[in-house]
This record gives sequence, structure tokens and C-alpha cells, in this order.
Amino acid sequence: MRPRFTASVLAALLALSFGTVRAADQKSAAQTPALTIYHIEGRRSERIVWLCEELGLPYKLEYKRGDVPGSMQTIREVSPLMPVAPTVRYGDQVIVESAGIIEMLLARHGDGRLRPAVDSPDYPYYLQWMHYAEGSFASRLIADYRVARIQGRPNTPTSGFRFVNSEDVVKFADDFLSKHSYFGG
Repeated sequence: MRPRFTASVLAALLALSFGTVRAADQKSAAQTPALTIYHIEGRRSERIVWLCEELGLPYKLEYKRGDVPGSMQTIREVSPLMPVAPTVRYGDQVIVESAGIIEMLLARHGDGRLRPAVDSPDYPYYLQWMHYAEGSFASRLIADYRVARIQGRPNTPTSGFRFVNSEDVVKFADDFLSKHSYFGG
């Protein structure tokens, strides 16, 4: 019997990779515009740091260790209308949204690494799961978590969240993984 795929494991896997890592391509790193990652500890910006490390991309990491308000203030100075982590300065552009940043970095610097080829039968699944983490999955879990908090219920994965059927988003992932070895590649 396959073990139940927990929400925390799903989130961690989706934050990581979808393929086999090859040695970093120095050519790609040499052609990278200046890249600064504005980070807050424990936030989605960790996905961008991880990706840059995997791709061998040089980057500057801006955050204040142990100071979430201080890190957020730094982000507000760079992106006052949408202060979120991650915020990335890529050359002269300021970009937010981790999945979009990931797709841009992979398209420009991945050289076929960490994702299936566009013509691969796995590519649609790769895209589905890449966006599922931030879309259906996160929004439902967060909605049920907030309702549970308002109602004074415990906020554990087994406390019976039912407002928007967040358990179904985990079951969907479990079902997929019962038939496939990986989410996308």
C-alpha cells in the first residue's frame, strides 16, 4: 500500500524539482543579468534561492535574518505596490510570483534542466503541478485553515477541514502519484 502523501510533503516537493539535475552550465550563469532575491525566511522565496543554486546562477540575497518586518520593509522599498516574498530584481525588472519567476529562470537559464521538454508527454503534468501548488492547493488549504481559526477549531491536518474540501486537493495529488512516479518528468 502506498503511504498517504501529506500536504507538507506535497508542498515541499512542488517547491523543489521536476527532473534530473545535470552539472550547472557556466555559460548560462555568465549571461545572467544582475539577479537580486528579496527574501523572507520561511517564505516562497526559498524556492527561488534553491533554483538559483541548482542552476548555478549568481545572485544576491537581500533579507534581515530573524527580522520579518525588516525584510518586508526592504521588499516594500523595491516593490511598494506588491510587497511579497519572493520579489526579484532581474536586470532592471522587478518581478513577483514564485511560479512565474521559476518559469522565467528555467526558460532563460535552465538549458533543459529541471523540467521536461515542451514536447514531452510529461510537460502538461509539469505545468499542472507547478501551478497547482500555488493555485488550487494553497488557496483551499489556506481557506480551510482560516475558517478553522475563526471557528476556534484546531489547525491540524486531521482536524476535519471541510469548508472548501481541502482534503480533496491532497487526494487529487495522492491519486496522481498512485499512477505516476513523479509530478512532471
